[in-house]
Amino acid sequence: MRTRRRGGLFGKYVGTFVGFAVFVLAVNGALELAFTYRETTAAVIKLESEKAEAAAARIAGEIAEIERQIAWTTRASASPEQRRSDYMLLLQQVPAIDELMQIDGRGKALLRVSRFAVEATGDADYARDPRFVEAIARRLWVGPVGFRNEVDPSFTIAMAHSGQQAGVTVAEIDLRFLRDLVAPFAVGEQGYAYVLDRRGRLLAASDQLRTPRGSELGGLPQVETAAAEMADRPATDRSAVAAFGRDLAGRSVLAAAMPIPRTDWLVLVEQPLSEAFKPFYVLILRIGGLILLCIAVAVLAGVLLARRMVVPIRALAAGAEEIGAGAFDHRITVKTGDEIEALAGSFNRMAEQLDRSYTSLEQTVEERTRDLARSMRALEERGRELSIANEHKSQFFANMSHELRTPLNAVLGYAELLADGLYGELPPKAVEVLERVQANGRHLLGLINDVLDLSKIEAGQLVLACDTYALRAVIEQVVASTESLARAKGLALTAEIADDLPLGHGDERRLTQVFLNIVGNAIKFTEQGAVVIRAGAVDGTFVVTVQDTGPGIAPEDRARVFEEFHQVDNSTTRQKGGTGLGLAIARRLVALHGGDIRLSSELGAGSIFTVVLPVHAAAPATAGSGQEADAAAHAGATP
Repeated sequence: MRTRRRGGLFGKYVGTFVGFAVFVLAVNGALELAFTYRETTAAVIKLESEKAEAAAARIAGEIAEIERQIAWTTRASASPEQRRSDYMLLLQQVPAIDELMQIDGRGKALLRVSRFAVEATGDADYARDPRFVEAIARRLWVGPVGFRNEVDPSFTIAMAHSGQQAGVTVAEIDLRFLRDLVAPFAVGEQGYAYVLDRRGRLLAASDQLRTPRGSELGGLPQVETAAAEMADRPATDRSAVAAFGRDLAGRSVLAAAMPIPRTDWLVLVEQPLSEAFKPFYVLILRIGGLILLCIAVAVLAGVLLARRMVVPIRALAAGAEEIGAGAFDHRITVKTGDEIEALAGSFNRMAEQLDRSYTSLEQTVEERTRDLARSMRALEERGRELSIANEHKSQFFANMSHELRTPLNAVLGYAELLADGLYGELPPKAVEVLERVQANGRHLLGLINDVLDLSKIEAGQLVLACDTYALRAVIEQVVASTESLARAKGLALTAEIADDLPLGHGDERRLTQVFLNIVGNAIKFTEQGAVVIRAGAVDGTFVVTVQDTGPGIAPEDRARVFEEFHQVDNSTTRQKGGTGLGLAIARRLVALHGGDIRLSSELGAGSIFTVVLPVHAAAPATAGSGQEADAAAHAGATP
């Protein structure tokens, strides 16, 4: 069935063209925005810094002028009447001064002139007052800011008189005049300027900042940033500090802060980012519109260009599909005068060659098919012959093993009667020979039993006699049967059996045979050290491990140790004896119980055989063919 993909290549051409155009425009726009953002930020910071510095200078100049006016009243030669006259004149000339007080050199108040209170004199003692103490010590003392009625800021200037009996003039300054000083330095329509004392309290602000005087603004991010930077820089650095932050309404702002000379106050000039970066936001909209316009133009140009390129390619693809579907007489017609037309000609020539080759190939395929059919019939016949031969082999082994066991049991029986002295006492030499006959006979009987078991399994004649059994009893019987072999080689044979093992359901005799084969194999190939049997139960499954300290098994031999008539190497087989059937039979018997055997080993560090058995095996279980039993046990034979 032929399928035609429509628009795939066309879409790729258009997408590539438009994508490239959008990428170029996006990169250019991003660079333009980045540069504009930096320039806008720098311009706003510069403007705000200049205004903050100018505002700080103006406030410092105004305070300096107030100090100069106060200093004019501190000359030592003035009489009390002249001092009162000077104070009254100073209140008229400097509206910011609310009150003036004269303290003599002993700390006694001599004169007090106020805009709001009646003139008073008296002997009030200010000897310990910081206004008197600090002024005498420093000549000039500027006090902290206080608030009258919680909203009207004021502060104190105390200035020592000249002369030997120096007194002090104390002036209370109303700071509401600061509003008129900072108002001209607001930026834009939404920006504002304001003054904070060292505790972050608002002293004055332009009209745009609708916040009561005395409000705590020290926690604003821009104020904290500015204060931290000023604290870390040298005292000689009196430049403005710029910082981003948020105002009391939660709007993002850009601020410039400047310390006011002669005080510990800050003047800040702020502007919301929405206003400060308005040209930048307009530029974003312009660039976005330009990108959309360019995308539309790029799409149109891409469609036109892709159409000119894709139409002949589609014709070429359609022709190739026809040829691919077997229409070798089809010819592709493309008139573009370029490489695509040359490619179409190549396809046409290829179609001619394919037509000729296809005819020849059909004949060759017919011949090969006939040959393959003959070969398959021969293989099937050979397979049937091999299957029959395998069945005959298994039956032969079963019959021969049975026939051999009968006379061998008779030989062993007569040998036992002779050994028991039933026919008279034998000489020592004869007894020794008779023991060898019995040992070799029992060994031969074991080999015959192994061959008989294997043949039964392969012939499907082995049936498990499942019943309730105790795994502890099985392992203890195995230990009792093999303990003499381990002791003869100087090996330690131990069993670690969990106390809470449940009763199992399976063929106890066959399971005993499995563990006898595994434990006997471990003892046979271990020259020194120990063989340890561990048994436990996990989630309805018996887990029994047999660990030895033998030479270990190489990785390439681990999968083959469960094969029939195989041991690790020929030399070991000759030295240790055996047919190599024990582990193969054990694996198949475990598989018949629904379990498996796993092997982990390391050269020079011994081996661990792990037998995993369901506590309740399915019963009755019957062995299938040799291939089926191998497949059932294969998972357990893999280390």
